[in-house]
Amino acid sequence: MLRKIGASVALLAVSGATFAADDTNASKIELNGKVRYRYQNVKDDSANGDAQQENTQRVKAILGAKGKITDTLSAKIQLASGSSEEATSTNQSFGNYGSQKAVWIDQAYFKYQIMDGLKLKAGKTGNPFTKFIKNDLAFDSDFNPEGGFV
Repeated sequence: MLRKIGASVALLAVSGATFAADDTNASKIELNGKVRYRYQNVKDDSANGDAQQENTQRVKAILGAKGKITDTLSAKIQLASGSSEEATSTNQSFGNYGSQKAVWIDQAYFKYQIMDGLKLKAGKTGNPFTKFIKNDLAFDSDFNPEGGFV
């Protein structure tokens, strides 16, 4: 039997903060991000009676910027923690006594508004299918596909 105990603490959440008050190009840029720290204790009571316990500390960090270039063209870039082994997780486990942690391009795309109700996105975008099907079994919301779609 596997028993899992976890605790999550939100340390920082910034969403949609603009950093200029006037109508310059800088005021058209939105910064967002979040940092989450989680301690997780996993105890595995195996069938042979040997109980193994693992303590894990994990962090999830995301920092992004989105900007309007023209009335019909916008762009976004978002960096995130994580590992190259998992395309659907931005969690980074602590360990290895202070080793460096990786930061990856999570999203980087252009969006062009062709006409009302018709947009073209190209690059590494958020999963477009999660807007229609709200089920992680069908489409994982943490997966960011690469390419273009209308």
